Amino acid sequence: HYEAADFTVGAPVGQATLNIQDGANVALDFTVQGVSGRKSLTRQTLGPVDTRPVADRADMWWGGQEQNGWGMALLQQYRTIFAVWFTYDAAGAPTWFVMPTGSWSDASTYQGRIYRASGSRWVGAAYDPRAFRTTDVGNFRFRFDGDSATFDYTIDGRSGTMPLSRQPF
Repeated sequence: HYEAADFTVGAPVGQATLNIQDGANVALDFTVQGVSGRKSLTRQTLGPVDTRPVADRADMWWGGQEQNGWGMALLQQYRTIFAVWFTYDAAGAPTWFVMPTGSWSDASTYQGRIYRASGSRWVGAAYDPRAFRTTDVGNFRFRFDGDSATFDYTIDGRSGTMPLSRQPF
C-alpha cells in the first residue's frame, strides 16, 4: 500500500556531469558522498531495426502527485521498449525492475517479462561484471492511451494494476 505522505526527498548526496563525447559515447563525472569518479557510457542498441509504424512512448511515466516517488523510464528504439521501474519493496527499500524486451499485441498494448537486477557497486569501486544477476520475476503489460497508460504486472506471484501519466522532460 503506497502512502504519498511517506515519501520525503533527502539532502543531495553529490553531483554529476554528463560530458558528451560523440553520438554514441558519454563520460559521467560524479561525486557521491565524497567519492569522485568517472564512468564511460556507450549507447546501447535495444532491438532490431523495424520501421513499421508505432507511436513513440519514450518518456518518464509516473502514478501522479498522489504517488510521488516512484516511476518508470521508457526508452524506445523503433518498436522495442526498454523500461526501468524505480520503486520500493515491501520493506520500503528502493528497488529496480527492468523490462528489456517485449512485443506489441496491438497498436496500444506492449507486453513482456519483468526482471529483478542486481550487481556490483560502482561508486568508489571497480565494477565487477561477474556480480551482475537478473531474475525473471513475472510479466507486464502497458496499455497506452495518449499521454496516459495502464500498467498491469505480476511480480513474485503478486499482481497489480496502476494508472500512469506521461511526464515529459
